Amino acid sequence: MTADLVAFTQAKSLSQTCVMGHSMGGRSAMHFTLSHPDLVERLIVVDISPVYIPGTIEDMTGIFKAMLQIDMPPDMSLSQGRQAAKEKLGETVDRSSVDFILLNLRKRPKTGEFYWACNVNVLLNSLPGFTRYGEHIANLPPYTGPTTFICGTRSPYMERESWPEVLKIFPNANIHWLDTGHLVHLEKPQQFIQIVTEFLNDP
Repeated sequence: MTADLVAFTQAKSLSQTCVMGHSMGGRSAMHFTLSHPDLVERLIVVDISPVYIPGTIEDMTGIFKAMLQIDMPPDMSLSQGRQAAKEKLGETVDRSSVDFILLNLRKRPKTGEFYWACNVNVLLNSLPGFTRYGEHIANLPPYTGPTTFICGTRSPYMERESWPEVLKIFPNANIHWLDTGHLVHLEKPQQFIQIVTEFLNDP
């Protein structure tokens, strides 16, 4: 994913960027920033830690596998496909997460084939590396640019106790806690937008 970000900045001729990522995207954003600090002006990380991963990583494996196993024949309408996916995913994850996942469900007009906008196979196969994230960033120098973390108080993906370790990697970071679960930007959109806007406009 870091390679994809590098390729994107090169394709768009971007010399410096403000990078934001949520969850696995947040870890990609952090790795990109640490390995290519010259390309990043500011970093925003949403509800994920660079130094801690909860036991619920197994839940992510279950979600991706469930997404691949949903039976949605082409003669189903999009609404029928969404309902079938909702029922299958509901066996694995909570309703708010199901609604979020279903934002990625698509249907090809010509063939009627259902597909996911995200590459589920790649995400599933990348999970082992997700758990070894600390090894990947251990030898990279700290990023000293402006950094902010936006995390949910009811999410397991950032431990307050780990913040001193986070500051060793991002010494110019601050953290905002919102009363949400993992989907911070969906649960508290106005507060989230305000924090992001103020951070980007900060001189």
